[in-house]
Amino acid sequence: MESGLATLDEFTGLSIPGLNSCDILALNYHAARGLPGTEKSNLDAWLAKRAEMAGRVKIEVCRHMYRFDPRSQQEPTVFTYGNSLGRFICSIALQVLQEDCGVKYHPDRKFKPDFCKPPDVFAHGIMDDDGEGGTCASMPVVYVSVLRFLGLPVYLVETRGHAFCRWDDPKGTTIHWENPNLVLWIPPDRFNIEGSGEGIAFYPDVHYTIWPERWRPIEFEKGDYLRSMTAKEALAGFLIERGECFWELGNTVEALKSYHYARQLAPDNERYKWLHGKRSHECLVREEDRKFEEQFRSEEKRRIPGAPGHSQHCECGQCRRWRENPVPAPPHGDSCQCADCRRARDAAMQPVGMSGHPPTCRCCGCVDERQVRGVPGSLSFGIPAHRPQHAMHSIHQPIRRLPGI
Repeated sequence: MESGLATLDEFTGLSIPGLNSCDILALNYHAARGLPGTEKSNLDAWLAKRAEMAGRVKIEVCRHMYRFDPRSQQEPTVFTYGNSLGRFICSIALQVLQEDCGVKYHPDRKFKPDFCKPPDVFAHGIMDDDGEGGTCASMPVVYVSVLRFLGLPVYLVETRGHAFCRWDDPKGTTIHWENPNLVLWIPPDRFNIEGSGEGIAFYPDVHYTIWPERWRPIEFEKGDYLRSMTAKEALAGFLIERGECFWELGNTVEALKSYHYARQLAPDNERYKWLHGKRSHECLVREEDRKFEEQFRSEEKRRIPGAPGHSQHCECGQCRRWRENPVPAPPHGDSCQCADCRRARDAAMQPVGMSGHPPTCRCCGCVDERQVRGVPGSLSFGIPAHRPQHAMHSIHQPIRRLPGI
């Protein structure tokens, strides 16, 4: 167990005290354990890198503190910090993380997140040395971890198809930094921090009801969006992402387990209930389809066996050719309607020539034989005609007289 933190089983089993005090970066790391592409990640290295990022942020905030005027009357806007000290600190911090610490978007996942590649969804794409970048699902996690490590009241927030950060402090915060030394009281404030695109912005809540996806009417009532998430709620969201990754990778067992654990952590979240029910239903449908396909294939193999002397399930080239063009040998009786028996009857009713003649013979006897046997409804249909040997009558044979002559 790394860094004295609990394992994923302990997290999801809800057996450890103080879950809400756990670092969000560690929760993200543990939620991704077992997914492909995360095997080489190391949490100790992540936490050391996070501490280094926080050190850089402290230096730059202290160095640029002269730029902030606490007596300014300028109101904050979407793209400026105005007279908000919290916005000023976040603006400097995100700029340092993006430009100096490599917290950036994966160029190929900017608008198309791929759940088949978990390092793009979790923080591995940012925190691993060979990471190629993150997405809006992982960049806010790193921001929150670094800023909370510095003692700042920042939380993870979700909206439809997106995640971002929020400074949520109704009482005010005092920070005590060392190296460099800084003691600062930050007034109460609440604002959203958007740093998952190009640059930094402070959008209001209403912005996220239409971007990046417009909310449906039911989501205004039961969507559980735009809430400052506790560590427990954040872990539930990470487990949902874990389940989606496993689902896209075809591991339905691990996916359903992740949805189940997420619901245990956030039992009142209607979205998680709906997603768990949807995936469970799809899993049952898939299982039924798989059983039907296996049954159908077994019946096909049983109905059309392989080559003589081979096992029923042999897949050699000879057996495959035999199944594609089977030799009809029905043992089932005259009334059987299986495919083999029908093919055998059709082959038996194909017209043939006279006995002893080749199949392609076009003499008058063979042509007559084929025509007689090939006329449906006739008494000889399908029954070989018994004709004399193919020979012409002698011209010297005496002609029979008519009666009475």
